[in-house]
Amino acid sequence: MLLHRTSAHLDDAGLLNQLKANLEPWLSHTCNDERINEVDLDKWLDKVKIIDEKKHREWQQQRADMEEAACSHLKRNTISAGLSKLSRCYNTF
Repeated sequence: MLLHRTSAHLDDAGLLNQLKANLEPWLSHTCNDERINEVDLDKWLDKVKIIDEKKHREWQQQRADMEEAACSHLKRNTISAGLSKLSRCYNTF
């Protein structure tokens, strides 16, 4: 590590404190709600990583659901307008 044995080096407790203080607000609130009170840096990191990955999977699923709904809506409107399939050539003369 670059900071090892320098005046800027932090022990595990100091590093844990810095990480907690600089978490994204949503992640900090979720950790508080889940009562993540680990004092061991590695255990804390493992628990926070699980929460973060779970939230990112939820966001990915929401995005996929929204894209599917938008596609379905577009397809429905295209069919009701009398077009047989989606066209990528709009206003081309």
